Amino acid sequence: MSQGKLKVKTKVPKAVRKKTILKRDDRSVPRKAKAITVKQKIKHNLEKNIRAKIEEEMRSRASHGDSKSLSKTQSSGSGHSKNNKK
Repeated sequence: MSQGKLKVKTKVPKAVRKKTILKRDDRSVPRKAKAITVKQKIKHNLEKNIRAKIEEEMRSRASHGDSKSLSKTQSSGSGHSKNNKK
């Protein structure tokens, strides 16, 4: 058995319903300028190509065994290493 009254759905007047629909049409998002998007695409492609070239160069160095040019810590000559402890 139900203990309370049934909920009644309220109806919005037709005039109010039409106004809300019209409001949505009035809101338009300004589009980005094409020059900005073109600049962003060029910048993205440039960064992508640079990273690919760097990765390719590092892979070629590693495959040829040029480990001296890869690491700067070994050539610094600081003399600190974990194996030198007495």
